[in-house]
Amino acid sequence: MRGPGCPESCPGCSHRDQSAEASLSQKQAFLARSLAALVEPSNEVLQNVVGPEEPRRWGYRERTCLRAGFQKGRWVLGFLDPATTRLRASERQIVAIPDCPTHSPRVRRVLRRLCDLLPPDPAGFPLAFVVVSGALVTLVVKCSRKFRADWTHVVDWSLLAHEGVQGVFLNFHPSAGDRVFSSGDGLLVFGDPVVQDERGFYYGPQSFQQLLPELYSQALNLAQEFLQPDSSSLVVDLYCGTGSSLKRWVSAGASAFGVELSSEAIDCAKKNIESDRLEVLKGRCEHRLPQIQSWLSAQESLAHGSLRRLLFVNPPRSGLETSVLSWITSSYKPKRWAYLSCAPGSLARDLEVATRFGYRICLLQPYDFFPRTAHVETLALLERETA
Repeated sequence: MRGPGCPESCPGCSHRDQSAEASLSQKQAFLARSLAALVEPSNEVLQNVVGPEEPRRWGYRERTCLRAGFQKGRWVLGFLDPATTRLRASERQIVAIPDCPTHSPRVRRVLRRLCDLLPPDPAGFPLAFVVVSGALVTLVVKCSRKFRADWTHVVDWSLLAHEGVQGVFLNFHPSAGDRVFSSGDGLLVFGDPVVQDERGFYYGPQSFQQLLPELYSQALNLAQEFLQPDSSSLVVDLYCGTGSSLKRWVSAGASAFGVELSSEAIDCAKKNIESDRLEVLKGRCEHRLPQIQSWLSAQESLAHGSLRRLLFVNPPRSGLETSVLSWITSSYKPKRWAYLSCAPGSLARDLEVATRFGYRICLLQPYDFFPRTAHVETLALLERETA
């Protein structure tokens, strides 16, 4: 099942040799094992994994993060060769993937043109990563901001613009390695710092966006149908990103409070949703609990009574922080709760706590957001059964 242009040594997609049926079956079995302590096989809470149609399992990546290396007199982009990981950094090799079949044709063209535009001087330009995020490209260089980037002024960036690139950044990260970006030390060298996607949503070079928007939209549709936000609702939305979910709650008439760690994403969320029924703050969710609590008290005071409390969370793979989970189950106590998880292990851990505090798992709907990989995301829908 491997597509053309997929090198044998590339470690990128662990399910690339499997059919769609085999891949989905393996993900389904993994979820069933991970969540076995929470759901009985016979009660149909765990649904089948929903994935894209076969054509969308190829060429679906409009976003990618690749290592960069200078090999045999030219720049190459790809993944670290597993056979060289134990070697010294200077001896490690990159598996070049210029024709990766999971990248969209546009992204492949952007990466090829970019390799031709980069200066042929790896010593003077210590490029570590190239990140394509839709219409934005970031070059992560392993040095401080003191690095002179004079070559960027003479590059014909219109060659990338012809391929839909609207902004190019340098990100200075002296310790670039397992962690790609430095904390905001960047320089715009071409175009716009923030652009809009096909929905009109603003995003920046480090803003997280799902690779398959149509599947993400399905997940949000299901979450909204379950939560049923309206003018009598309060929705706390944790790890809210650029506001795709927040906009749904506010558009339905609810008052909402969002928290997100990325300042770039928060700025975009505020541009994407202009409403007096919305509060959005930057920071770790566990650090913003006092502000959320104050907001709740103020909202319920204005309403002269209690409003229906709802919750939507979309945490990283590590799941919910312990203090956040404790606040949700012991203090906030939402009537209904939608949890979009990207890691079955942390999801099972958090759901086990929720069930001990009176929550019933109504539905577990998995999604194949990353075809041809082992990753699977799951939307969990919970309802509080006890007062």
